[in-house]
Amino acid sequence: MVILNFNKDMFMSGGTNKRYQSFLDAIKHYDISKAVANLEFLSTEDIKKAIDIQLSRPGAFQILGDRSKRDDFYKKLLTAPALIYRHADAQAFALGLHSKIMKIERCFDQIRASLPECDISKYPEDVQFWSHIERATQELQYLQKKLDSIGEEFFKSRAPVLIPQVIIIEGPSGEKIDADSAFHCVIENLSLSLKMLSYEYNLYVNEKVVGPQKPEITDEHIYKSGPIQLLASSWSALEDIANRTLLFGGEISSFDDIGISPERSHEAFFKKFKDGSVFNRGVTEREVFDLIANRRLHAFLLQSAFFSSRDNLCGIVMAEGEKVPNLLVRRFISIDEALALEALQEILSYDIVEDNERYHGLTMREWVRGYSSLKFMAMSKPDDSCWLTFEKPELEQHFREFELPKSCIPALIGHLTFGKDSRDLWDSPLIRSQGDKFTILVQALKESNLPNVILSRLASLTTRFNRKGKSFENKIISFFRNKGYQCESKKFNIDGSQYEYDALLIIDDTIFLIECKNRTISGNHAVQAFRYAEFITETVKQVQRLEKGLRERPDIVKSVFNKDLSELKLVPLIINSLTYSRPPIEGVYISDFSAIRKFFDKEISRWVKKDDVFVKGEVMHQMWVGEHPTAKEFLEYLLSPPQINFFMKNLTYKAYPHPTSEEAVFVSGFLDIDETAVVES
Repeated sequence: MVILNFNKDMFMSGGTNKRYQSFLDAIKHYDISKAVANLEFLSTEDIKKAIDIQLSRPGAFQILGDRSKRDDFYKKLLTAPALIYRHADAQAFALGLHSKIMKIERCFDQIRASLPECDISKYPEDVQFWSHIERATQELQYLQKKLDSIGEEFFKSRAPVLIPQVIIIEGPSGEKIDADSAFHCVIENLSLSLKMLSYEYNLYVNEKVVGPQKPEITDEHIYKSGPIQLLASSWSALEDIANRTLLFGGEISSFDDIGISPERSHEAFFKKFKDGSVFNRGVTEREVFDLIANRRLHAFLLQSAFFSSRDNLCGIVMAEGEKVPNLLVRRFISIDEALALEALQEILSYDIVEDNERYHGLTMREWVRGYSSLKFMAMSKPDDSCWLTFEKPELEQHFREFELPKSCIPALIGHLTFGKDSRDLWDSPLIRSQGDKFTILVQALKESNLPNVILSRLASLTTRFNRKGKSFENKIISFFRNKGYQCESKKFNIDGSQYEYDALLIIDDTIFLIECKNRTISGNHAVQAFRYAEFITETVKQVQRLEKGLRERPDIVKSVFNKDLSELKLVPLIINSLTYSRPPIEGVYISDFSAIRKFFDKEISRWVKKDDVFVKGEVMHQMWVGEHPTAKEFLEYLLSPPQINFFMKNLTYKAYPHPTSEEAVFVSGFLDIDETAVVES
C-alpha cells in the first residue's frame, strides 16, 4: 500500500487582501475581465491557492447542466498572457487541475450517452423504472436467504461460536462476500438507477422522485435491466474516485499515456475497451484511518446487537397484542427500536427520550419511532414478500397507530421519501409513485441498521446536535473520575483571549490536556471523509493553542491539582465520541472513547456464544500489567492501538475496471479491508 503525504492545507491559507478576494470571486462567478485584471497584483502562490479552492473543492466537476460558461472562462484564463508570462507555475497548476476535471466529466458523459443504448431503455419509462426495482428485490431476497441460514445456525448452535464483526456469505458463484457490502451494493445501484431515470424522464416533483404506476414486469425486462445496473455501479465508483483524486491527490491517465505493451494490446480486455482512463493514485493516510473508523463503528453496532441479548430486552419491548407504547415511556415496539435508541444515546451522549429539540421538524425520539415502525412492519411479513405499497392515507394512519404525533407525520414522510437529497434507499426507504402511492422494499428494511441509517439521513440534511458536545465532555470527566483519577474542566483568559479545557487528567506524572469532539464520521463517503480529516487538522491546531496557553499559566495546574506543571509531562489528547483513532499529528494524540474504554478494560478478548450466553474467550491483547495502568502504558497504547493495527494488517488496495460504454472503461483503485482474512484471524 502506498501512502502519499498529500496535505491540502498547504494550499488553503490564502491571503485576505482585497485583490485576492476579488480574484477568488471572479473565478467563482466566471468573470474573466475581473480575473485577468487582478493577475498582475497577485503572487503566483495566491493564484494557485485561489484556483485550488475552486477546482479541488467538493463537486468541482459538473455532471449535469450547461458547462459552456465555465469552459469558456477557463479557456480564456489559461491562455491569458498575464497568467502565462507572469505566473507560469500557477498556469501549469491550473492546467493540471482543469485537465483532471475534463477527464472526469468525459467519463460521466460516456455513461450518460450509453444509457439510451441499453436494451431496457427501448421500453417505456414505467417498465424501466419498475424493472430495476424488481431486479433489486430478487437480489435482496437471495442475500436474505443466505443471511438467514447463517443467523439460524449461529443462534441454534450449542457449541462455542465467535461473535462476528462481519457476516460472510457465499455469493452466486461460490465466492465469499461480506453480507453488509453485498446489501449495500444492491441498494446503492438501485438508488443511482432510479435517480438517473428520474433525471432523464423528469420524474422529480418538489425534489422527490415520483415514479410511474407499476406495469406488469416480465423476466425479460428484469434481465435486460442488468446493463443499467452495471452503469450505475460505474457511476458510483466514478463519483467516489473522482472526488478522492481531486481532494486527496492523484492523476488521471489514458491507456496511451501509461503505455499498454503491444503484447497486452491483443488481450480480449484491451481489444474490447480501446478507450481507457486510469485513475493513478495511491491512498493517503487520511483515507486509511477514515476507512478503519467506519469499519470499527460497523463492528461496534453489530456486536452491540449480539451482546444485547434478546432475553434481556424482552421486558422493555411490547408483547403481542399489547397497546403500542407512546414516545414518553421507556418501552419499545421492537428489539430493533430499543437497540437503535441505546446506540444513538451512546453515540450522542445524551438522553434522547427526554430531548424535545426538533431536528428538521422531528425530535430524535420521533426519528427513531418512524424508521422503527417501518422496519417493524417489514419484519412481520413473510420471507417471500418483496415490497409493500400504501396509499398515502394508509401510510399516515400507520404512523398514527405507532403513536407518532399527527403534526410531525408530513415532515416524517417527506424525509423518508426518496429524492435528490437522499443518499440512497437506506436513508429514504419510501419510493413514491403516481397516485400518491408509497412502496417499501421489505428485505432492505429488514437488514437496515437503524442507528447508521438515521445518522446518515440527518447528516445528509446537515444536522447540528447542539447538546452533544457538552454532554460528551461530561461523560469523559465522569468516566475518568469513576476510575479514580483526578479529572477537571477549566477555563481562563490570557490577555482577553479565552482558553477553555474540556478535561485535564492526571495519571502518575503526566497531565493529559483533553479536547472532546462529538462529530459524526464519514460513512465512507469521499467528501465527508475529506471534511472530517480537515476537521481533525483544525482540532489539532486548536489543541496546540490550548497547550501553549496552559504552559503560559502553570498556576492553573497548581490551583486545580496542587502540582507543579514543570514536574509533569504535558500530553495533548483529542478524544472523539465515535470510532476515529490514529497515530499522533504534530505531537497531539488522537483517540476515541471506545478505544479508551477498551484500554481500561485491561485486555481485548474474543467473545463467544456458549450455551446461549456471551462469555469472554481467548485474550488477544493485554494493554497493561499490575493493578492499575501507568501513564507510560496508556501512552504506548495511544501511540499504537491494537484495534487499528489489526485492520492495518488486513487492508487491501486493488484496481478494478468500470465500463462507461461498450468501448470505454476507467480503472480505479479501491481501498478495502479483507473481511475473509479478518474472520480467519
